[in-house]
Amino acid sequence: MLSGRLSRTVRVPLLVLLTACGGCATQDAPRDARAPDGVLPDQSRTPDRTVTPADRAITPSDGGGSCPASFTPCGGDVVGKWSLVAVCPAGGQSLSKPCSHPYEDLPACTGSGNEAICTNVYGGTITLAADGKSTVEMALHGEMAIGFSDACVVAVTGAASAADGCQSLTTKNGKKLDCTFSNGACRCRFATEPETETKTDVYQVSGTDLVITPSSSGEKIGGSYCVTGDELVMRGVIGWAYWVLRRAP
Repeated sequence: MLSGRLSRTVRVPLLVLLTACGGCATQDAPRDARAPDGVLPDQSRTPDRTVTPADRAITPSDGGGSCPASFTPCGGDVVGKWSLVAVCPAGGQSLSKPCSHPYEDLPACTGSGNEAICTNVYGGTITLAADGKSTVEMALHGEMAIGFSDACVVAVTGAASAADGCQSLTTKNGKKLDCTFSNGACRCRFATEPETETKTDVYQVSGTDLVITPSSSGEKIGGSYCVTGDELVMRGVIGWAYWVLRRAP
């Protein structure tokens, strides 16, 4: 249930982000997308801090594509099918944030070498028909990149060494982690199953504004936009700095 989980900041999907949010005003990045067993910890529990070089070594793709450095509304033809390639938080923030290590309750799994980065990854398509209808098929999933110190690997797996135990690491609930041991370090990744949602609404274009009217409930929400070639950029909708879409084949 995407809308219920992300109601404080932004709701999915993209133009369904619009129709489902109703009153979202914060410009913070959205909370994490949780797996049913809570594998991805709540990023709000981790104080903001500078991402260090060690963190970057385990940071997954931001799932955000290329965000514009500047924007001038220009309007343009929006009819067609568009693929979401970037959601851009205000202030140049990243969708990747330090979060709680899955084994942080073990003394051996705290300190240097035990980092975790959580990322919200948005995807999907929106079709804007010539008759004013919009069909949106969007998805949100969470990705976690985890660093394990040698002591942590041994403590979790009981292996004789980190090299021996790295690839057998799982979450606390027994889900297999995708792990590699190289250059003396164990690095793992995990992705939740996507949460998906499809909605059909109606939209209007007025000058350089695109306005979406929910077909069931909610308020009219929109933003200024510009189509350049095969790229559609929308600015300032429900707290996001930009949404970037590309025309689908």
